[in-house]
Amino acid sequence: MTEFKPGDIVRMIKGEPYKPGYEVWVREVTSGVPSTKKIRLSRLRAFEDGDWTVELIERPAPPLPTRPNTLGWANVNGIRRFVRLGVFGQWEAYNKDGALVTKPRPGAVEDFTEAVLIPKELADKVMEWVCDEGGEWHAGGILEQIAVHLKGQDDE
Repeated sequence: MTEFKPGDIVRMIKGEPYKPGYEVWVREVTSGVPSTKKIRLSRLRAFEDGDWTVELIERPAPPLPTRPNTLGWANVNGIRRFVRLGVFGQWEAYNKDGALVTKPRPGAVEDFTEAVLIPKELADKVMEWVCDEGGEWHAGGILEQIAVHLKGQDDE
């Protein structure tokens, strides 16, 4: 079964073209109250479990962030780079050594994934734990705790 998300555009097909009972619907997936052009995620699963073929037409990209100093990875003119949104809304793209490469226009930044920086000493320590016997499981738990902690730091 395909994993659909709210905002996806899907096509639902029942039957065969040019035969009695053939139906085609195109709807936007929603988690809220559906309208005539939307379908709830739970209802969509019922179609998928029935005699309907459900296919993804389009998955819109999430909007770019607007909060200053947001860090992440994005495609900039087709190259995956580390990027930062500056205070005045100007994007900055960096190379693998951390040197500023360019200040691309907003339309050139695509497929943004937010990232956070942790101190190098902490990253090195986690990598040591991964190499220990059974450390991969232990390090994963520690990284999860760090992620939960950092999610609570949005207002700082």
